[in-house]
Amino acid sequence: FYAELQGNGMRDVEWRHGKCFLTSKSDSFEYFDASICLKLDFDKPNVLIIGDSHAAHWYPGLIANFPNFNFLQATSSGCRPLYGSNGEKRCVEMMNYIYGDFLRSNKFDAVIIAGRWERNDLDENWGNSLDILKASTDNVYLIGNTVEYAEALPQILLRSNNNLYANKFVDIERFGVDKDLSALADTQNLNYISTINLICPLGVGSCKTLTPSGIPLAFDYGHFSIDGSIYLVRKAIEADGFLSFTEGRK
Repeated sequence: FYAELQGNGMRDVEWRHGKCFLTSKSDSFEYFDASICLKLDFDKPNVLIIGDSHAAHWYPGLIANFPNFNFLQATSSGCRPLYGSNGEKRCVEMMNYIYGDFLRSNKFDAVIIAGRWERNDLDENWGNSLDILKASTDNVYLIGNTVEYAEALPQILLRSNNNLYANKFVDIERFGVDKDLSALADTQNLNYISTINLICPLGVGSCKTLTPSGIPLAFDYGHFSIDGSIYLVRKAIEADGFLSFTEGRK
């Protein structure tokens, strides 16, 4: 079962691959279908998701946990989800359009920005991006990086279902990046969701590997399985009041 999960974890329909999530398989901004991915619904709260594959893997959990919300999605591998970032052309063009045009022209109930953040990303020019984000919404959610493993989690679990064994393969550096991102969010008055805290509530060595129903949280080194995405969004709601702006919280 775990081996099958690894092979089928990223299903095109759940991530909206080739339309709202671009990769080397859809290697042009021309593949991005704004009529579907950025369609506003004035009868529902509109929430925009910006990022790379580590933003796209939240999408299944968001639509499952918030069926009455309208989620817009602008995700692409190949660059950081910041204005003026460098990287693959498809991604840079998407981010320049989102920050340079779409965000400036529309208002949202919330905007989520997520990615596979590295330590040197903290040196990037966040100023312009955050100014544009804050002008488009009162609710900016920055999501930190997730737990990563030295190899695919299902492969590790095939050898042992013991969390202590799986935790030996965790990339500890991601914990430091998470703390730095949390500090950045605090200084910039952003809502911060620590994915690492959701998965590893007691820090290094305490990382959960399975959903309550026994499904691995990730199908590879760190991308959520569909069940993992649904479970972690629910955990974020319980722990951090994720997307609770409709209840008067920021």
